[in-house]
Amino acid sequence: MKEGKIVHADTPTVLPFWIRALTSFPLRLGQPLVLAALVAFGLAVLVFGTSSSDCDSATPSELPMTRVTKFTISPRTTAGSTNRREWTRVTNDRWVERYVDDGFSIQFNLKCRTTLQGCPGTVVYEHQKPAVRRFIPDKGCEGMPFWLREGDGDWGVAGSLTLQD
Repeated sequence: MKEGKIVHADTPTVLPFWIRALTSFPLRLGQPLVLAALVAFGLAVLVFGTSSSDCDSATPSELPMTRVTKFTISPRTTAGSTNRREWTRVTNDRWVERYVDDGFSIQFNLKCRTTLQGCPGTVVYEHQKPAVRRFIPDKGCEGMPFWLREGDGDWGVAGSLTLQD
């Protein structure tokens, strides 16, 4: 190899720029840019996750007739209190959960679409805690189960939705 070229027999092959930039010294402009891109990608994976068990590209898109925009849920609690919550879709990709008793609110962002136990729906993640995810089934799902998942744990049913729209 001489000056960024590999010689096979008598025909020189010019290496792509990104390979020449990453393998040449002293440090060139390309190396810090590639390194920054790799670090940014790694951070995105840590923050947003890539769990294939959350998303399913085969799940159909939402339809106006199956789209949920507002519901209430009374999650099961060990203390026996209902802790009723109202969920409202404020934009196409953002939900707000409001605790009815004290007015406390949590924002959730859209992550993807998936199907859980035969029900298509939407996975959202908590704005401040991306590892906390909820599954909102589409209208027509039997029992309208409200699923939750934290980290790499299993999905669990937290209660049933009562549609408000």
